[in-house]
Amino acid sequence: MSSNTESNIDNIVSSPPFFTNYQTKVDLALEHTIQTLSLEDSILSRAMAYSTVLGGKRIRPILVLATAECFGVDQAIAMPAACAVEFIHAYSLIHDDLPAMDDDDLRRGQATCHKAFDEATAILAGDALQTLAFEILASNEANLAPASRLAMIQTLAKASGARGMVAGQSIDLHSVGQTLTLEALEHMHGYKTGALIEASVQLGGLCCNTMPVRSALHFRFKTTFSMSPATPQYLASNKGLMKH
Repeated sequence: MSSNTESNIDNIVSSPPFFTNYQTKVDLALEHTIQTLSLEDSILSRAMAYSTVLGGKRIRPILVLATAECFGVDQAIAMPAACAVEFIHAYSLIHDDLPAMDDDDLRRGQATCHKAFDEATAILAGDALQTLAFEILASNEANLAPASRLAMIQTLAKASGARGMVAGQSIDLHSVGQTLTLEALEHMHGYKTGALIEASVQLGGLCCNTMPVRSALHFRFKTTFSMSPATPQYLASNKGLMKH
């Protein structure tokens, strides 16, 4: 998602009060994971932490944790999956801001990763965050069944790849200068934003070894969340419809 679009959504959607407790725990887990699973005090680890830990509402990891709790799963068990989806989100924002894509200088009110460090470091930080997401899902820190961990990896890979987030980014980049219809906008964001939202709910359900989560519910949730309540303002904004 471009920084302009994310800024529009952030201005409309404020975090509900109960988010605070989740956000604090997620931030600590993200920071601890990066420190533990990357080279200590390296430029790369600093760039990873800079782009992940500083700022963000943590909507996706909170969805993982909240969904898991609905099935009686402890937060500690669901936290690796929550971190994984946020690492994917963070990597996508780093790469989205690069000169070859949106060419943005600011993200969440601070310098983008390639401006705070350099372009090569930003690319590598994004790469490292992407692989870190799958490393922690493949590990068994949460004591989940192998079948559950495999399903999580498949879910996140599909949602973040050529049939999910990246597909939506490609559609977005090739829509530059075009005025999109509401239908086209919904189609783009169903992949670009919605796929990872849907996966967050699925990952939370998969934290429960015995409780499946129905995909029909996810699709409805994904469409509603990705298009509301930001859609009217986004449609009315030239910045929302056309990159420059």
